[in-house]
Amino acid sequence: MADVRRGFAAVPPGRPAAPVVAASRRSAIVLLVHPGSPVASGTATAGADAAGSPADDAGAVACPVDGGRADDAHVVLIERSRTAGTHRGDIAFPGGVLQPGEEPVDGALREVWEEIGVPAADVEVIGSLDMVATQSGFVIAPFVGLLPARPALLIDRAELERAFSVPLADLAREDAHWYEALMGNVRLAQPFFTVGGDAVGWGTTGSLLVRLLTAAAAGHRAAGLRGEES
Repeated sequence: MADVRRGFAAVPPGRPAAPVVAASRRSAIVLLVHPGSPVASGTATAGADAAGSPADDAGAVACPVDGGRADDAHVVLIERSRTAGTHRGDIAFPGGVLQPGEEPVDGALREVWEEIGVPAADVEVIGSLDMVATQSGFVIAPFVGLLPARPALLIDRAELERAFSVPLADLAREDAHWYEALMGNVRLAQPFFTVGGDAVGWGTTGSLLVRLLTAAAAGHRAAGLRGEES
């Protein structure tokens, strides 16, 4: 957690992006980072449905390294509905389309509450990343937020299949990510992330995970130079 905070202290505010598609829709997301708790390797992290009962989260595998310290940083991911919406079955960060006149950070926090039940008051926004324009017609404003503890995720079943947390240490492992060419004959390298054999990020989500890990690594290096704890 301290590495993420320290890393984003040196990251400038996110820059705007030119739309790829005419009449692109404005949206905003939050990369939510929270302290974890020890979880046995191969054990699914628990989600919950809107009624507060445990969600079917068997595919959300968290495999902490180095014993899974309680303060290890985790990031929250969601799987969008497989039957409805624009990005069916995609792994993403909580967020969505902005309402008319809504500020991006306000819209991102509103969506976090609506999708996974985390109140805006619990989120400390510590920075933003460069905006991303997608081929599907969205211009996304990404924010980074810290939570004081592991959240109880209450998902909106109309929009999501599940919500889960993954340790940043697992995503940073050399065998957890690689680059692959996409879009048929067009060679466009995109990062792919897997944990426990499950895909947990690709495309825009994968690119943003790379930026998050890069900032956390910079914070870790800065801590080492100053003799501080991570």
